[in-house]
Amino acid sequence: MVKEEEFAFAVVNSTYQFALNGTNGGWVWQDTTIRAQINSWQHFAMTHAAGVNSVSMFLNGQLVYTGPAGQLGTLNFNSAATSFQIGARVGNHNSLTQAGVQSFIGSIDEVKLWQTVRTQAQVQSDMHTYGPTNDANLKAYYDFNDISGSTILNKAVGGGGTLTIRNSPTISALETSTVTSGTKVVRFPRTYLSANGWKPPLGITTLNALVVGGGGGGGNNVGNGGGGGGGYLINGLAVSESSNFAIKVGVGGAGGRNAAGGGVTYDGTTLMDGQSGESSVATINGSAFTGGGGGGGDTIWNNNFCGGIDQLSLGGSAGTGSGTGGTAFTGGAGGTVSGTQSIANGVTGFSSSITSPSAFYGSGGGAGGPWNGNVVGNGANSQGGTGNGSDGLNLTGSGGGGNAAGCAVGGKGGSGVVIFTFNATGAVPAAIATAIFRTPTTLTVTVSEVGKVTF
Repeated sequence: MVKEEEFAFAVVNSTYQFALNGTNGGWVWQDTTIRAQINSWQHFAMTHAAGVNSVSMFLNGQLVYTGPAGQLGTLNFNSAATSFQIGARVGNHNSLTQAGVQSFIGSIDEVKLWQTVRTQAQVQSDMHTYGPTNDANLKAYYDFNDISGSTILNKAVGGGGTLTIRNSPTISALETSTVTSGTKVVRFPRTYLSANGWKPPLGITTLNALVVGGGGGGGNNVGNGGGGGGGYLINGLAVSESSNFAIKVGVGGAGGRNAAGGGVTYDGTTLMDGQSGESSVATINGSAFTGGGGGGGDTIWNNNFCGGIDQLSLGGSAGTGSGTGGTAFTGGAGGTVSGTQSIANGVTGFSSSITSPSAFYGSGGGAGGPWNGNVVGNGANSQGGTGNGSDGLNLTGSGGGGNAAGCAVGGKGGSGVVIFTFNATGAVPAAIATAIFRTPTTLTVTVSEVGKVTF
């Protein structure tokens, strides 16, 4: 995302980087050192207060970076007569018909520009909320939901800046679906952001739903594994074409860190521990069905310093389910630092047969090692992160693994998931947009044998 000579945000060599330009001209790329996770939806937000030489970066709602604002410093942003570009950067910003010379390889959704600093609580709310479109401080809002020809409207009230689509990007639905033996399975990899929520197909009267929370992150500094997210299953839920579904998919917790890029220092706080995963919630016809997020794995030190004192042995706590009716499942706990392999391993999650074949969810991450005779823990069900700081598997709510290598970062918890299944044969097919009529044709019929007609 770039407005030449003013600001740019990008993933370069696998890390999030930015460039900000003040009225003195010129800019330099700043590397946050925070890595992007491939094949996973991530919410990126960066804030800067006027007159302050500082920026803060939030990844999936977690503060992961603070640092100087580069060439912007304490100045005002440079004002340049250049176009705002999303997804690519052209070689000549005065000729936007050119092909992009620097393109983002991935998918982008929901771009917002505010003229006021957002708090962490607001950033976390923005992750899972459509709009608002009527906030005077929201100057640009592109939801990519309504494409009109080659233009994308700015949904912010009073905002201009209609985008023009270039080079035929792929526009696709957020959810994925498969049909097996007459059953349709719909998966949501992240929160569904729409003004009207998700609607079931016409003709569907009942469905089954599984809601799984995000897994907890693994601890730093020979850290313990993160706990798996909890789940909630309901079968035979009555729905209709007028039903409204609000779908929130919890992200996995960040892994514990000894220090982040820039000026964020995680000393003497629980930020060295893995962060808890978010709960996932499917609200259907006013009833909320929740899969709880898994707990983050602790560091082994009582005072939460890298190389601190008094070893602990608490692992990441398992997530739980809640809601009305149906069945709640508890995710697996994370492994704890110990010389006993069975303790170091993450605890098994729960299985569900909502899809065929059945699958595991909410698996615990393994504890970090080796250290002082401790062993490296394994993630449960081949889904939780292992004790070398690997991430939990996305879309399963599995916990991240702890880490031991030089006070290295713990593994990120796997994202949660919301799954619906229903009888595909009950859905009403979409109407044909244009009917095609055939003109009358004289057919010659040859009877070659009894009971057989050849045209």
